[in-house]
Amino acid sequence: MSTVRQLHPAIGVVVNPVAGVGGPVGLVGSDGAAVQREAYARGARARATDRAAVALAALADVLR
Repeated sequence: MSTVRQLHPAIGVVVNPVAGVGGPVGLVGSDGAAVQREAYARGARARATDRAAVALAALADVLR
């Protein structure tokens, strides 16, 4: 008896957790520790990880 296995696609994701942290508080870019510190001092909050989770959840819904 042969076994047939169904293959499921895999997606690898790399998320920069500080991507875009400066924009909402009026800074351009988020490269460098000094800019990131200033962004957080102005009240910024890292949202890239949350946004990636929402996007991947939506993708998972489409693929079901």
